[in-house]
Amino acid sequence: MRQFGTILADSFRESVDCKSLQVLLVLALILIVLCAGTSFETEKPEGVIEKQAALLGVQQQRGHRFGWAWLGGNVECKATDIKPVTAQEGWGPEFSGGFCLTLTFKTRDMLDLLTRRWRAEKALAEARARRPGVRPPEPPSDKDPLTPQDYRACLEGRFREMGYARTQAAFLSEDPPAFRLAVRTDYPHELCGASRMKLLYGAINFPLLQTSVAEMVVTMQLFMANIFAGGVGIFVAILVCSGFVPSMLQKGTLDLVLARPIGRGRLLLYKYIGGLWFVFILSAVLIAGCWLAITLRTGYANPWFLVTVVTITATFAVIHSVAVLVGVLSRSGTLAAMLAIFVWGTSATLLAIRNWLRDMYAGQMAPAWLMNTLDALYAIAPKTSDLAALNVSFLSRSHLSEQAFQRAFAGRLPKIDWAWSLSTTALFTLAMLALAMWCFRRKDY
Repeated sequence: MRQFGTILADSFRESVDCKSLQVLLVLALILIVLCAGTSFETEKPEGVIEKQAALLGVQQQRGHRFGWAWLGGNVECKATDIKPVTAQEGWGPEFSGGFCLTLTFKTRDMLDLLTRRWRAEKALAEARARRPGVRPPEPPSDKDPLTPQDYRACLEGRFREMGYARTQAAFLSEDPPAFRLAVRTDYPHELCGASRMKLLYGAINFPLLQTSVAEMVVTMQLFMANIFAGGVGIFVAILVCSGFVPSMLQKGTLDLVLARPIGRGRLLLYKYIGGLWFVFILSAVLIAGCWLAITLRTGYANPWFLVTVVTITATFAVIHSVAVLVGVLSRSGTLAAMLAIFVWGTSATLLAIRNWLRDMYAGQMAPAWLMNTLDALYAIAPKTSDLAALNVSFLSRSHLSEQAFQRAFAGRLPKIDWAWSLSTTALFTLAMLALAMWCFRRKDY
């Protein structure tokens, strides 16, 4: 155990001397300070509903991402007589604690535009649920008749998209089109447009028009975990830690190391764990600091954010195993880093292409030989991008309701067989380490 601690200390001292690590720590500290300077201010419910009604015609507009020019145009509507729901209003008990309002449209054509847009988005969502990646269906004809039931369903659906779990609309008048609505939310922090985001301790603030506090917090956490720590952090860690094994194999250094009563296999394994320990400490400082800052400033504590330290370390463990093998064979830290980054980028690219062909188009647009080849490569390649998707999955599902999750992440997460993905990735890592130890034992230095 003393030998293990000595090797860990040597690895840490070697990494501390690297300037890139110092820069990374400074950037991590800046991110923690930025998180500590971030807060949210909730606006009054009446003002929120009035603003949501004004943005009703442009809310989400997901269809524009698919190039549907016919979905363009704004819808002018106004919310009035906004007040808490009372028993005299005639709404059900499920709306107790909610609000009711009168929603009036400027013209009938604007209401028709909003309803047809909503029906098109609903048809697309249902088609994608049946088959991921399906192409947008033909937009409903403008000549299709619309009924009062269609109008009510559209308004109730739009307000549900804004974060109201319970909605009910009643028709009031036809010219101008007017409705009486009752809305209630179970999760106030998931209401779109209900808060203002403040940065740098209030120096900068802006409204969250088409997103909620909960979604913004998850987005911030995913940036820390997947982009900074899981992207930039791992990239720098590869550059720093890829030289651990080659530096140990230098003449003079190796003789002193092998003079210790320790086997070669165990020595290499300890050196490998030294790199993981370095990344674990670095990511733990960043994630724990950001989690504490976000929790104290926003009041939304998500303990699952701390689990991303494990997935970040696991991602690096997979890539670092390649660097260890190359380092044993070549004694070059530069080559080890280059090939590790190459395997990391290539595997992510192959997985993206495979998921795009299989999940987005069900493989029907690709030749059978290509899909079989991609499936074979998928079985062999390390699936580090799946670990990033795992972060998205448990962070969003642990912090968001099902309704908010569907609004923010529906269609963005690939379908993954987690047992197969994680087990084959672990086997790849073990194979790289086993091959590295076998070569280290047999090679004469």
